[in-house]
Amino acid sequence: MTPLVATADARVTVRVCKVCGVEKPLTDFSSIGSKYYRRTCTWCVNAKNRALFWSTERNEKNAQNRARYWADRERNVKLYGTWATPDRQAKITQRRIARVARNKELYGTWATPDQMARYRLRYQALRLRFITAYEGKCECCGEDNQRLLTIDHMGGGGRDTGHSAYAKAIKAGHSSGKYRLLCWNCNMAIGNFGYCPHDGQRKKSPANWTTENRWQLRVERVTAYGGKCRICGESRIEFLCIDHINGGGSQHRRSFNNNNDKFYRWLESQGYPRDEYQLLCSNCNALKEMYVRESQSASR
Repeated sequence: MTPLVATADARVTVRVCKVCGVEKPLTDFSSIGSKYYRRTCTWCVNAKNRALFWSTERNEKNAQNRARYWADRERNVKLYGTWATPDRQAKITQRRIARVARNKELYGTWATPDQMARYRLRYQALRLRFITAYEGKCECCGEDNQRLLTIDHMGGGGRDTGHSAYAKAIKAGHSSGKYRLLCWNCNMAIGNFGYCPHDGQRKKSPANWTTENRWQLRVERVTAYGGKCRICGESRIEFLCIDHINGGGSQHRRSFNNNNDKFYRWLESQGYPRDEYQLLCSNCNALKEMYVRESQSASR
């Protein structure tokens, strides 16, 4: 460590560097607190660090460390199927769980506010790259409002969302046929019913009693809540869904094991309450969720 020297006399404004021997102002010497200054000027300290960094001995040591790291990594992959040993994986998992628990206690989320801000910026940049690469509009209806667009997994696997889904779609490319860009209305209709009203009308299946029963239950629920989106007026049943006005929809549906039939029958048993539930299309529901999250992030 570079020796420190006290400057009790406030009139002292210069010092001679012990390395280069040049008299320089105190501002050219690193200070610690308001009283002590180093005897070596900042320029000489930086020059020493640069020489150490680029020295042959240091480079050889770094090369040895890298070679040892990759050798250990390859051995662990062969033995355990992953880059780290089970003990190290367990320690990493424990540290991650502890970090997430601490952040949730302090900030209410899995990450710190700075980390969440960086995460959102990276997510938005990646999502914009995906939308641009996939022509910037819904492939079904032509909707070009970027807030209403989302990724569709053409071969299934729609639960893979976020950074990983957009990164995979960008890497695969538009011509791969694995992903496409849809608005929330078209995406949810295709996911729930296997078709979109923009492409054609629903075909009845009298032999399939379960499908028809669920469809009638959906029609009754939509009719009970006005038959159209409360915001934009969309009336096609395939696009409409029940929205929890005060939030908490995911947690409420989990109480029914995410079974929509049970949820709809519960609404019917309660007389279709309108103070906590409303009818929205999937596009408006997604927009509402975005605005809620943005307002919560801004208030933190």
